[in-house]
Amino acid sequence: MERKEFAPLSFWAWNEFMDDESICRRIEEFHEEGLRGFFMHSRAGLMTSYLSKEWFHACRTAVKKAEELGMEAWIYDEDGWPSGFAGGLVNGCGQEYQAKYIKICKADDETAGHRILASFRKLPTAMILQSRQRRMCCLFVSQNRIMWIYCLKSYGKIPGSDTRTL
Repeated sequence: MERKEFAPLSFWAWNEFMDDESICRRIEEFHEEGLRGFFMHSRAGLMTSYLSKEWFHACRTAVKKAEELGMEAWIYDEDGWPSGFAGGLVNGCGQEYQAKYIKICKADDETAGHRILASFRKLPTAMILQSRQRRMCCLFVSQNRIMWIYCLKSYGKIPGSDTRTL
């Protein structure tokens, strides 16, 4: 007796124009090879716009064909990296949607204008919390006092791209 639940699934890279005929033909090939199902995954080269009406139509076509053949259809819901990137659609909405990191540095001309999470002042015997307000960093360093700040920074745009950001 064949144990279908242990049969492999294909990680299917969608990297072309996804039309109904080619989708169904590929799923039939998967079925003939004994695959239990497949993951639909958007990859570089995809000519059907990710998350467009055409994209969802292609997904519905694949799911329907998989059901006809008793196969599993999974959507690997990602396009590009890092996770949650959605092919640049999320991060393209603006800086507040872009990946962030916290940078610890001394307050100086370079940090002026950055959004800070907290600042600390170094005293001879201790380091004290100066502020936890979310505000822009301004220069407030005087002689013999070093101010350490925690800046919230964005990774920004991917080089050579108008819309995709990290």
